[in-house]
Amino acid sequence: MSNLTIAERATVPLSTVGDPDGRRFPVMDASAVRAAGHRSGTASTPEAVGKRIIQLATRTGCADAIPDAWDEEGAA
Repeated sequence: MSNLTIAERATVPLSTVGDPDGRRFPVMDASAVRAAGHRSGTASTPEAVGKRIIQLATRTGCADAIPDAWDEEGAA
């Protein structure tokens, strides 16, 4: 799970977060993908966030960390 402070989270590029609206679910490594997968249900739009996490995980080479319960379209 990400242990970013509020100040650190504010500097994370929007292109690396699963939920750009709240700068939530930063995807920086496989551990972050797993954490984002577990917590994405708390997002206001979980399916959209799930899709974005899958895209980010694939782009960063962490696709193996995508939760098995998800299909290609996002959170199950």
